[in-house]
Amino acid sequence: MGQYLDWAEDEAPPTPERSTTTFANVESWQRSGYFRRASEFFDSTRAIELSHNHIRFLLARRNSFTGRLYASDPTVMAWQLAHEPRPLDSSPREAYLEWVTETSKLLKELAPHHLVSIGSEGAHARRAEEVAADASKEPGWAPWEPDTTQYEEEHAIKTIDFATVHLWPAQWGFQKKQGGPGQQAWVERAKLYLEAHIESAMRLGKPLVIEEVGMPRDGDAYVEAMPARYRNILLSDTFAAAHASMVGRGAVAGVLFSGWAGEGRKAHALWEEGDALIAEPPTEYQGWNSVYDIDVATIEIVSSYAQRFAHIVGAMAGTRE
Repeated sequence: MGQYLDWAEDEAPPTPERSTTTFANVESWQRSGYFRRASEFFDSTRAIELSHNHIRFLLARRNSFTGRLYASDPTVMAWQLAHEPRPLDSSPREAYLEWVTETSKLLKELAPHHLVSIGSEGAHARRAEEVAADASKEPGWAPWEPDTTQYEEEHAIKTIDFATVHLWPAQWGFQKKQGGPGQQAWVERAKLYLEAHIESAMRLGKPLVIEEVGMPRDGDAYVEAMPARYRNILLSDTFAAAHASMVGRGAVAGVLFSGWAGEGRKAHALWEEGDALIAEPPTEYQGWNSVYDIDVATIEIVSSYAQRFAHIVGAMAGTRE
């Protein structure tokens, strides 16, 4: 979005300095004011027009292996408008909603047999972060109620086919409370956040994909030698909630965890050229949420629920037949 603003208005958003090999971390991008400037994309007619031109180009591209246009390729399940888009104070919410409406409409016109989703992380995380920051100053549990009003408003748009939600307790500040009780409190908050979005999707009458679930190792550690007990609790609780919803024909249609690193290992705090590509993007601290091939307990949890989900899908397919 920042790049489109640069092309549309000939004014590049502020970016942090970085070396030729190392990416700047997310905090540096926040301090530079990049995100606030990039959020002005929603209110820039020219920037949106350029992005729509690219969508037209992309969906008209021909798959070099199958010969099918992307717009009609059956291997594509869905298109998302962006990764975790959300308006900030620098852009009116009305402009954001219009962008969702017009961009999803364009995608449905170009690819009528594909699904479309916003790519939302859920009830806009900026609010969750503010509440979490206040709660982290207090011992124990602090009252918190996720507000899904705006979430429902944007997902009620007719050309949005399904909703998404992301669960990242660390981004809500749990690492500020060191030790087991503090981490467990944030696992409970994640469950509350998920339940609110399942109920929201039920009211909308649309499927919900739990698209990202991740948590650092115990003690906010980055090295694979540390246990991941609370990550395993979060994954187990999330998968269990998804399974219960699926069995009861509720809103949840799928769940994905973040993220698989396999045999890869972190080499530097932030990704550098030549490092293994693991679960974290270059701007995030490497190894934070990565699941390695040595994480036997985590792999067992994922494998167990994958089999349960497959059984449900098989049973539903049999019912339809």
